[in-house]
Amino acid sequence: MPYIHNKRIDLSANLFGKVMFAIGILTILVSLSQTVMCQSEQLSIECPSGYVCITREAAISVLEKADKADALEKEALVKDQAIADLKQLLADIKIDLARMSGEKTQLEADKVRWTAVIDLLLKNARPKKNGLINF
Repeated sequence: MPYIHNKRIDLSANLFGKVMFAIGILTILVSLSQTVMCQSEQLSIECPSGYVCITREAAISVLEKADKADALEKEALVKDQAIADLKQLLADIKIDLARMSGEKTQLEADKVRWTAVIDLLLKNARPKKNGLINF
């Protein structure tokens, strides 16, 4: 128990420890109550009329989904363009194949014709007579 000795308050060590413990607990309780009050004030913020309020996490999630959707849309456009380019290339290759096939057929026909001409010339050619008098 405190008692006054020569106009001073003399506290024992046990009492001093109890007082310090009580002050510490009181400080912790006050800080916790202020934290709870601040959080409740933040949670009780109302959106103005005509607006929609969302959390930061929800906004980030929406932005990520929008980015993914944009990326998929761009990827689809690139794929469609690649497919169109390949179809055009295939059509060009078909045209070249038909042209070259026609040229091959024409060259084979020319070969047959020239073979026939050579054969005809070889059969109709008169043998050369070697000698002084050729009748």
